[in-house]
Amino acid sequence: MGQWVVTVAGIAILSVLCDVILPDGDTRKYVKTVVGIVVTLVMLQPIVNFIANPNAQDFIPSSKNDVVIQQPYLDMVKDKQDKIQIKTIGDMLSARGIEVTDIKLDKSQKTVSLNVNGYYSDKISSTVNSVVKIYFDNYKISIIWKEK
Repeated sequence: MGQWVVTVAGIAILSVLCDVILPDGDTRKYVKTVVGIVVTLVMLQPIVNFIANPNAQDFIPSSKNDVVIQQPYLDMVKDKQDKIQIKTIGDMLSARGIEVTDIKLDKSQKTVSLNVNGYYSDKISSTVNSVVKIYFDNYKISIIWKEK
């Protein structure tokens, strides 16, 4: 199928060159007609091939067996994403004046644990919960308060 695209592009370039090079007159009309017929035939070639051989591999999408899931790579990407999100949570809380010393993510328990310096406050607790829920909506949040 990729070869067909290259062929169509080549024929299109040749037709433009013929159009530029040939002088005005009867010859130009005939050459344009012939080039038009060639372009049409090249464009119809995949349809003709499909009609002649409907089981051709060029027209059948890849089977599921051709797809290889690279689970270790997907796990690595997810771990990096989690680390970036945890760092972002720490940065967002720090920007709001909340000092967080440690953030831990437990995927098996679906829990995010945060060590927060300071005394308990409903406002701080609410802020921590809302920031963590941005990235880990379905996770339980555990806040450990550490007095300064």
